[in-house]
Amino acid sequence: MEPVRSAPLSVAAGSQSVILSGAGVPGSYKKMKLVAQGLALNLLMIGWAQASVEPVAVVGSARADLVTSQPLADFGGPAVVLTPLDGVSVSIPKQWIACDDPNNSKLSPAADTLSLAPKICTGPRSGGTMTFGAFDPEPLRTVAIYAGREPESPITEGMILRTPHSNFAALAANVCPFIEKPLVDAHATVKSCVLNRKAISGHSALVFNIVYTPPEGPVAQGELESWVIPSTHGIVDFNVVWPLIAKDKVTPMLEAVRNSLQVQ
Repeated sequence: MEPVRSAPLSVAAGSQSVILSGAGVPGSYKKMKLVAQGLALNLLMIGWAQASVEPVAVVGSARADLVTSQPLADFGGPAVVLTPLDGVSVSIPKQWIACDDPNNSKLSPAADTLSLAPKICTGPRSGGTMTFGAFDPEPLRTVAIYAGREPESPITEGMILRTPHSNFAALAANVCPFIEKPLVDAHATVKSCVLNRKAISGHSALVFNIVYTPPEGPVAQGELESWVIPSTHGIVDFNVVWPLIAKDKVTPMLEAVRNSLQVQ
């Protein structure tokens, strides 16, 4: 599989125009690709967890507005507010497991019966960009979230808002292969990788949606939302991963977690 499908994209930045193409991608977008590669390996771990307990093309819509209705939170039980990064907070169910000790001490984690923590937390514990991770250890519905920051990224909310939606396919063609490559190298199949602009935590953000099937087969098929959120301290990367087989069961909880995110 070719690592880059070169497709130029013009992103307006004030009076200047930055061309994003295979050889000329700014450092911030190159770093986004590295983050995506590390995340993709974590996705395989979640697929393995799903398959170990169990013998759709995704179409998004562009959103340029910043006002969205927030449904009532449905965490399925008590929730705890954590601070994964400075200026960032998120609420998760109390029975989840956090990959770092300070945040995990605020929870009342359920038993990690499948010993998933060493696998799912590999990325956050490796010192990379994605420094925070947490997951639901309940078998058949292993949901995970990850968060990290790119403080030197020049990507701004204005740049995202001024990017024509017609250019998103070209940007996805440039970045998606870096998400797909480690999955394909591990014999997974990527069904779709779609990029849109949506609102989250009062910000206009880029969001990649990826559907993939790991080597364990369709029963372990998973879906990822990878958010690129501008903030006053650089880009916040926020990712949510869930098994498609349990999507109906976990959707209310996922929406509650996503809608609880606060980014300054």
